Amino acid sequence: MTLLLTACAALLLAACQVPAALTPPVSDPSAPPEPTAPAADPTPASKTGEFSFDVSGAAQGWTGELAAAVPPGPDRMGWEAMPQHHRAALQGYPVTAHRSKPQIFVYPVAELAAFNPAAAQAAADLQNLLISRTPPAGALPQLPLSNDIQALHARVVFLDFQNGSGAAYLTQSNQGPVKINNVNLVYTFQGLTADGKFYVAAVLPVTHPNLPAAEQVYSDDPAILAGFQAYLADTAAWLDQQPPASFTPSLSVLDDLIRSIRVE
Repeated sequence: MTLLLTACAALLLAACQVPAALTPPVSDPSAPPEPTAPAADPTPASKTGEFSFDVSGAAQGWTGELAAAVPPGPDRMGWEAMPQHHRAALQGYPVTAHRSKPQIFVYPVAELAAFNPAAAQAAADLQNLLISRTPPAGALPQLPLSNDIQALHARVVFLDFQNGSGAAYLTQSNQGPVKINNVNLVYTFQGLTADGKFYVAAVLPVTHPNLPAAEQVYSDDPAILAGFQAYLADTAAWLDQQPPASFTPSLSVLDDLIRSIRVE
């Protein structure tokens, strides 16, 4: 009987004990903390779309900046809203008395639609143009956007830059029947990086000695104004025939500048 009671007591004692594996560990305050994996370091926005290029022959130098995003809203004009992007201003450029400043822009394609559907459409149109290599009769894709109307395009040349391709052309944008002139005519380049992530736009003023030095209205006479579109077509054909070196700066020099662009 005594042996039976002793055995039962031993079994009850064993059943009441907590297994060692279920016993919570006791931390040692003197022990060093466990190492943790460092958090991922996202690429800063300021590094996205940075670019470089060679201005030799076209300017004396350039300065770059990260342009702040301009969100859409009721107080914005339709062409103003754009995502954060990189912008470069050329210094010591030979054309100074001009409506446009010599600048190059790099926009993130994926963000265009959220800020400005018209800008996103320009990127889509440009992609189609680079596939077809056939300029349309109407306006060509052009960023930055403006409230002017593209009057013509001439001397369309498809160029490759260091990690992408695009179209360079001469153009002038007007708000009325204005003759092609040396304060409005620009050489522009509109391109996409090979991965499709960035839109590259250059706006570079150019002049020609045979063009009017200032803005001139084509005519106020309705009968004469009827010939304005024919005038633009003739002027575009004339621009196509002019030697690159007859412009300031030489169009060949500007082509080389575009070819030197690299977007990171």
